[in-house]
Amino acid sequence: TYNINININKAKEIKIEVGGHISSRSVNTGYIGVSYQTIGKIATKTELSSYFGKFYGSGKATFTIEFPRVYPTSASSYFVLNRWDYFKSFATFFEDVNPSYVVQEEMYAGIKINHPLGNNIKSTLDGRIFNTEDNYYQTSQFNNQDTSDITKFNGSSIIWSITQNSLNRKQFSNSGHYFKTSIRYVNGRENTIFGSTNNSSNNSLKYHDWFNIGFEFQSFVINQPTFHFGFQG
Repeated sequence: TYNINININKAKEIKIEVGGHISSRSVNTGYIGVSYQTIGKIATKTELSSYFGKFYGSGKATFTIEFPRVYPTSASSYFVLNRWDYFKSFATFFEDVNPSYVVQEEMYAGIKINHPLGNNIKSTLDGRIFNTEDNYYQTSQFNNQDTSDITKFNGSSIIWSITQNSLNRKQFSNSGHYFKTSIRYVNGRENTIFGSTNNSSNNSLKYHDWFNIGFEFQSFVINQPTFHFGFQG
């Protein structure tokens, strides 16, 4: 028989992260994140985070529940906002002299379920609804009086993936194997409203649906103390 003595310290319930990127270029970005976690018969975690800057801004909210069973399962609900501003002139965090050439915005919300299929294999089912909006000009010669073209794409997507991972590190691993296969279905409606820099006066409305199938693998076949050799595809 065996006796095992384990000393456990409970992690702090609240964690705050602050960071950012400051450079001589106009892509300065700040970051702040707050998370709150509890543990009992089930474990929960609530996360709020935001990137803010002239070029890129985002906000994300996630709530996760973990069920500690023989085959542990987790369920997460999330809401994400992203915005990219491809401006032409110099800018600080928030200011820009000329109108932006391209502005991309996206919003999506969904539910993700993870459950294991083995010791190092998991299955993930992710369903979401989304909305994207692109504002852009058809020429580089425009001013404040011109209106941009607007393309909106609204729809839904469902993704199922299976991941096997026995790599020894999250980054720069040198032994083990990784394999992921996924299939995604997307369905949505695309609506384009032309602005003043477009010669066409007829707006466009199209419906789209398609499948994506993806495979990714990484395998180290030689693992010696001073030499490692693997494949990635």
